[in-house]
Amino acid sequence: MNSQKKPSKNLPTIVGKFSTEQAAQEAHHAIETAGFRVEQISLETQNLNISSEIKETQALKSARGGAIAGGIFGAAAGFCLSLVASNFSDVGPAVEGHISIFNFVLTLGGAALGAVGFGLMGGLSGVNAPKEDTEADREQSSRNYLIEVWGTKEEVERAAEILRQQGGQL
Repeated sequence: MNSQKKPSKNLPTIVGKFSTEQAAQEAHHAIETAGFRVEQISLETQNLNISSEIKETQALKSARGGAIAGGIFGAAAGFCLSLVASNFSDVGPAVEGHISIFNFVLTLGGAALGAVGFGLMGGLSGVNAPKEDTEADREQSSRNYLIEVWGTKEEVERAAEILRQQGGQL
């Protein structure tokens, strides 16, 4: 894509929008062929920032993987903490007779906490990763090609007619 700076003078301007690069290139060539100078024409790519829906991203897959990994890691950490805590002679009268329940509750709590934490981290990181099968569609639909032509009032009117004939939106 060539990109020309508009002259500092306040010249009349027309902008045509095309959905494909090929159509924009053809319109650019038609305007040059009609006698416009290269300095009067600008061809730019406009990237549209389309917010993607969660179902079009890797968020759910990442959250699921994070929850599984977090559950395993949290259960292991909770179990280790329960073993360490049960070795202390001063665990308290409420836990003293129920060490196996204490170990189970800490292991289960660690698994739940790990699953939630890692699942959130995985889900949030997956929001910015689009699914593989929608990337090409998103790439095509997120771009417009703009041709800007400036000059005298008559030149701009002639360029507008050429852009319309080439299928551009004004």
